[in-house]
Amino acid sequence: ATYNKIYILKKLHEERIFHSVLLLDSDAVIVDLDYDVLKLLPRRYLFVANKVFPHLDNHTWDINAGVTAWNLRHRQFRRVVTRWERRCLARMQGGHPGVSDQGPLHKGLREDYTDEERRTLRVVKALGTKHFQSQNGTFVTHFDRGNEIPKDWSEAGGTYFVPSTERVQKITDAVNKVCQRWVGACDADSSVRQ
Repeated sequence: ATYNKIYILKKLHEERIFHSVLLLDSDAVIVDLDYDVLKLLPRRYLFVANKVFPHLDNHTWDINAGVTAWNLRHRQFRRVVTRWERRCLARMQGGHPGVSDQGPLHKGLREDYTDEERRTLRVVKALGTKHFQSQNGTFVTHFDRGNEIPKDWSEAGGTYFVPSTERVQKITDAVNKVCQRWVGACDADSSVRQ
């Protein structure tokens, strides 16, 4: 499922129905249904994501790929997504058991573009705001793994992990809050029960 983002992007790009899309990892929850995410995606940029480290510049390759908003009509779309796909496929075909799509995306942004090209071609807009910021996100709360698992979980020899009960409870609580605040947006079955 980790690599599904690439195929979702490719399908939406081919269909030419939408101009943009917000992609979320399964451990991310939209917590403000009134906010217009398109305010964060300037039309001239390929995609926006949160910086991994706040001190990095706004065109860094070091972004969190778990929450991204994409411009499906950007001139660099095919180049970035096709090369991202190739890197992921090579990783899998090479017997690499890791499941990270973020590493191959980082590698593409770092190796296929200079810092200046990322800036002038407007490939990535790395946010330093709280909109997508981990568990403090004001638009999307992303319950990332933190220290739950070893750093090598996505490397060869890394092992599958089960999220902690505490992390699952935090996600459950966030979904329930959204369903309570925006009652009409949630089906009767949308609230997470235990």
